[in-house]
Amino acid sequence: MLEAITPFKPTFDEQAIADLRARLANTRLPDEETVGDWSQGIPLSYARELHDTWRDHYDMHRATIALAAWPNFKTTIND
Repeated sequence: MLEAITPFKPTFDEQAIADLRARLANTRLPDEETVGDWSQGIPLSYARELHDTWRDHYDMHRATIALAAWPNFKTTIND
């Protein structure tokens, strides 16, 4: 059974943003890899760059505005 398709406006809860930033601040990153390529997974320097961007620079409010510029809909498909 297909549920109704309804429009919605994307939002980010301020408490959720604060919680994410706190968890990022408390993240313990692993030791540096022992090789100079991606054969052991994502290099620590790249992971740290992503981590620091999300923790210190990513603008959730700007993301909300960008997402809201497009039509957004939700529905339930197959539970």
